Amino acid sequence: MIINNNIQALSSVYASTQPTQVRRAQHAAAPQTAADQFEVSHEAQSFSDMLQELQSMSDVRQDKVDAVAEQLAAGTYEVSNEDVAARLLNMRY
Repeated sequence: MIINNNIQALSSVYASTQPTQVRRAQHAAAPQTAADQFEVSHEAQSFSDMLQELQSMSDVRQDKVDAVAEQLAAGTYEVSNEDVAARLLNMRY
């Protein structure tokens, strides 16, 4: 690579290159009078309805709770030792 002492000549080339005029986008002569619109698709509305229904549902299955409570009160509620052990082993911390 050859380096000459023409740094001033080189810098004058870069200094003389100025940005040309910036062209701005021409706006339409008449302003648009149409307002923005928002439309919800049928699928989105259906999904929203289902989500609201799910959120309003209780997390507790009262029929199951009542059945276990009755078994506990009667002394007939039994749990398999194998089921307890399997669930303890499947727990992840």
